[in-house]
Amino acid sequence: MNRRQAARLALALLIGACALWLAVRGVDWSAATAALLAANLWLVASAVLVVLLGNLSRAMRWRQLFPDPGSAPGVWSLTAAVFIGQAVNNVSPLRVGELARVYALARRTGVSPLIAGGTLVTEKGLELIAALLVVPIAMVTVPALQVREMRPLAVAITWLAALILMVLMGVPRERLDRLLGWMAGRVPLLARWRLVQRTATFLDGVRGGLRSDRLAALAGWTLLGWATAWLTNWLVLLALGIAVSPAAALVLLLVLTFGMLIPAPPARLGVHEYLVVATLALFGVEAGPALAYSLVLRLVVYLPTTAIGAALFVQSIRPRPGAETVSPEAATMLER
Repeated sequence: MNRRQAARLALALLIGACALWLAVRGVDWSAATAALLAANLWLVASAVLVVLLGNLSRAMRWRQLFPDPGSAPGVWSLTAAVFIGQAVNNVSPLRVGELARVYALARRTGVSPLIAGGTLVTEKGLELIAALLVVPIAMVTVPALQVREMRPLAVAITWLAALILMVLMGVPRERLDRLLGWMAGRVPLLARWRLVQRTATFLDGVRGGLRSDRLAALAGWTLLGWATAWLTNWLVLLALGIAVSPAAALVLLLVLTFGMLIPAPPARLGVHEYLVVATLALFGVEAGPALAYSLVLRLVVYLPTTAIGAALFVQSIRPRPGAETVSPEAATMLER
């Protein structure tokens, strides 16, 4: 671990400790314990199943993002990579789950990490678009935000989401090739390191799935992914008997999504709890039941994905007779 990574880890631990203190400050522990003991285990188990379904929907969308879905990796390999990436993110303070996800897929299938990495850039763009489109909904469901001055901001955010989509779908590949060739002709180092070809391959992954005939499928799988995440939050609320509107589960999903940008310890310890308690307070939920909810939601979301991802990771690194060779790009990533 270099100095920069050590500083980032120290910052994440400090933020996590402060957030955890804020989350538990003033908590009625008897109310939190009562909420935990009264939890409906059938609803909790249902929430776990929904989490697993959500990961399958992400894998299905990921397959649509490859330049040629007909020759894209299989759904099982993609699903396994999704679980491995999430498991690494859950236990690593450096948030390298996406790199682990790309490497796991390359090791399993031999697909180019540049192509796979490019598809993840597109995936993050789609997630950002979806999150931005949810923001106006949150603005009309949270009482504190139901003011006329917020309406222009909601409209602006919606237009921003549409602009990001247009940028992702924008410049034709022929123009990009000419631009990259022009750059290589003036910067010999780019040609020597084959950065032009690698950039073109990466862009194929970024924009390969954004074709008009796939947009409906991408929108559908993205919607299903958000729906399963919302349903997970809602089922856990029902399991603990917290009487709030379904909009609370959606607002909480949005807060936790943008909260991923905050540096945090492994499993987002402290940050997760504070964001949940603070968000549910907007809907009149007391700190005790809210903290209990954050603990159950953590178990539902983190425990199954980490256990399954760890098992799949161990399976993926175990030598198998007749296994496909890893592509040169994947080998380079591993060495680094």
